[in-house]
Amino acid sequence: MKAPGILLLIGGLLVLIVGALIAIGGALVGSIVPGMGALIGVIGGIHVIFGILLILAAMWAEKKKSWAWIGLVVSIIALIFGGGYYIGAILGIIGAALALKGAPKKGK
Repeated sequence: MKAPGILLLIGGLLVLIVGALIAIGGALVGSIVPGMGALIGVIGGIHVIFGILLILAAMWAEKKKSWAWIGLVVSIIALIFGGGYYIGAILGIIGAALALKGAPKKGK
């Protein structure tokens, strides 16, 4: 795994960890305020899904351009929602951009 994959992997792990922490926080809040806990848990679950997609993109982005695009789109969406304390999303954007630049072209 080269630099783009490593950046995507670190970004994905940060988004995944923060999403898990948000989901756990939602469960704790849910014990106090029932409706609010579910909402926070859903937001945490979405972050976990984004983190998993970024980790998958890290494994395949250097070989398939479509995974680099998926990583870029997911990172931009995660940036809007503060994924991985913004650092994870920014690392994902940089890694996906580098993977797109170095990805093999179709037909080669």
